[in-house]
Amino acid sequence: MNTHAIMSAGTLSLLQSIRGEFVLQLSLLLCMCVLSAIGVLTSLRLKAELEECLETIQVVVARVRADDFMALGRLEGRRSRYPAFRWVIPVPYSLTTVLFFALFVYRLALGRHP
Repeated sequence: MNTHAIMSAGTLSLLQSIRGEFVLQLSLLLCMCVLSAIGVLTSLRLKAELEECLETIQVVVARVRADDFMALGRLEGRRSRYPAFRWVIPVPYSLTTVLFFALFVYRLALGRHP
């Protein structure tokens, strides 16, 4: 995620410095769209693997009857009202994919004359 944020910031700053190079701007934006889409797919896969691992841990804990020692999935007290934030994992990549694509379409529609 940190690498993606650094690449996005670098690309956006580079776009400011290459104002006259229309093809290069479109190439950079298209590249960032593709990389962001790959990030979305990868993060969805990681989220699915995390869910699978947590389910496997719950099965193992139940099988060895160690439920009393594991708080997996059953928080108590003040923390119990916080939702599981695993759904947040793909959000940054999805957002950058949409924004880079919108910027690509805007720049394409704008044409060679900014």
